[in-house]
Amino acid sequence: MRIALKSLTFAALSAALLHTAAQTPSAQPSPTLIPGPPPASVAVHIAPVPVAPSSDLIAHLAPAVEIPAPVTPAMRMLLDFKDTDVKFAVPELMEILRDRRHEGWVLAAYPDPKTSHPLIGAGFSLDLPARAHPQTDASNPNQFIEPSSDELWRAAGLDDSRLNAILDRFRERMAQWKKKGFRRRMTTLEPDISSSDADLLLRIAIIQSIDNAKAYCRNFDA
Repeated sequence: MRIALKSLTFAALSAALLHTAAQTPSAQPSPTLIPGPPPASVAVHIAPVPVAPSSDLIAHLAPAVEIPAPVTPAMRMLLDFKDTDVKFAVPELMEILRDRRHEGWVLAAYPDPKTSHPLIGAGFSLDLPARAHPQTDASNPNQFIEPSSDELWRAAGLDDSRLNAILDRFRERMAQWKKKGFRRRMTTLEPDISSSDADLLLRIAIIQSIDNAKAYCRNFDA
């Protein structure tokens, strides 16, 4: 279908150019008429001139292609984690932290009571930047992992566009309601994510905590 569209477009552009040329009056003076019989007509074939499509036309015809965001080193460390890397049961720790009776399980973005930064699920931060955290213990081979919220979100398997939409909605509400008004309404808001999404975010946050605990303590879970 794309080849046919391009061929038709080239043909249409060529025909338009030829039509324009035929309609344009000549700037040359009219030749002097010579007495005698008219000259024999000669058929002239004018080949269409291929016209390269503009970049705007190509962008219009070509389907939009989303380029996936790259997997960063911090994300790779998180994705390489296996439950057997630690001696305790990760699902049991998730169940402890998945407290649905209190503020620790809200499926719409809401402001942190102290910093006003957006949180979701079991307190997952939605707008933190990545930061450097060098390992100062030469005897500890484990490195700290401090990725951005966006990297953690993607490592959990969630889509970037959803995070951007949630943040835009959160900022609009903060501008309208302020922190106190926002927190009064937080239990009545429509969910931004599902419970399974919140589980994914909780799990990836636990994995980050495990990796950083190993960086702090050489014999963690030894």
